[in-house]
Amino acid sequence: MSLSVLTRTVLVVDDHDSVRQALAILLSKDFDRILEASDGQAALDLLEAEPEIDLVLLDVNMPGMDGLECLSRLRAKGSDVPVLIISGDSGLDSVVEAMRRGATDFFPKPFQSEIVLKKVRSVLLERATRSENQRLRHLLSGGLAPFSLLGNSVAMRRLLPSLKKLASSPTTVLITGESGTGKEMAARALHSLGSRATEPFAVVDCGALTPTVIESELFGHEKGSFTGAHARKTGLFLSAGKGTVFLDEIGELPLEVQAKLLRVLQERQVRPVGMEAWFPLEARVVAATNRDLAEEVHAGRFRQDLFYRLNVVNVEMPPLRKRLEDLPILIQYFLGKHALPDRPEFTLPEEEIRKLQGYRWPGNVRELENSIERAVNLVEGTVLYAEDILPEDWGEEPPSSMVLETTPPPGGELAATPALRLSDLERQAIEEALRRTGGSRRQAARMLGIGEATLYRKLKEFATVPGIEPSTEH
Repeated sequence: MSLSVLTRTVLVVDDHDSVRQALAILLSKDFDRILEASDGQAALDLLEAEPEIDLVLLDVNMPGMDGLECLSRLRAKGSDVPVLIISGDSGLDSVVEAMRRGATDFFPKPFQSEIVLKKVRSVLLERATRSENQRLRHLLSGGLAPFSLLGNSVAMRRLLPSLKKLASSPTTVLITGESGTGKEMAARALHSLGSRATEPFAVVDCGALTPTVIESELFGHEKGSFTGAHARKTGLFLSAGKGTVFLDEIGELPLEVQAKLLRVLQERQVRPVGMEAWFPLEARVVAATNRDLAEEVHAGRFRQDLFYRLNVVNVEMPPLRKRLEDLPILIQYFLGKHALPDRPEFTLPEEEIRKLQGYRWPGNVRELENSIERAVNLVEGTVLYAEDILPEDWGEEPPSSMVLETTPPPGGELAATPALRLSDLERQAIEEALRRTGGSRRQAARMLGIGEATLYRKLKEFATVPGIEPSTEH
């Protein structure tokens, strides 16, 4: 991708005007400012006057102070600016010596444009990632694990300090937000930043399991307590010890299990299925949902007392459309994460990033990552464009069948407008999700932001979905 959104200034040091000009033209799309120096001393003077230089391209053989001496003095001053050595006819020994003195990498002269750009962007990607990690570590007093929540938007600058403050608290936390916003990442951050970091982190998808199975998973069971209980099982509430139990998609939890969960949270005790004994609950409980639980309570699908017990502290994850300034660094991260071996790195021009910022990203960060992974695997060449990442119909108006009329048609006869029931919309959404995922129920459920169990129930309600052969995956 173009790194002009992340990196601004490069210094090219070479005693040949033609080499400096050629490199300046080559790097003009990646940098706002390109400084030039013809010898080592002039380079040191510029570096002293311009402390914000992001990268130095340094020739070895120059009159006066050569590149090796310039590099040694630069490092002696404590500068960690990346330096790419330009090696001409000086041979391998000079390159080895330059690396020993602190050079980041090198490329030969005469140089090939593709090799130079690849090395430059690799260095800058590493520098940008390191800088972001340092910022997060400073912000969070110890940093996040590899599942870091990336971004420097106002929304993320508010979110990350909140996670830090809550990390060492035993208080139950409810994480809300749309599907794909990173609710599990936030839960893991709460776990890893506090005193429970070395304890287990147990995840339960409340929407993917039947009531009997989820009760057994959470509370455990005694041998023979129900059909199929061939051995005693320790539930996650107990096996997590002093760690964290993350209840994902808590809005999908069946009502009969909600009552038992409420008692566990109130009494801080767990009774496995089929046993009389109660055991103390030491784990912290963090729950997450993409549903509006207040509306679920009003509809009778979620217990009000459990909602109050869970919603002691609420952390709301911002949708991607409200933090679009984070898009460049997220794209950079996912391009690096899904890069293919033995393939040139992809570039993404800045104007294409602006196009991506014009899309609403209904699937949020998860949709962005999936779209980039798909593009990296399918696109030929080395340049990605917005249309390689965005869905084919992203610029089209919604189908007329999905538009609800809010005013009467000409003549004032409101009854002439065909009625569109909520169940029709649900069925259309499920059909489209299954079509896009090739019939995969698991992927369709994720796309719709519901649990697999809910999707199964809806499919039963609708009997069959014409034209779709759902997969049998579990």
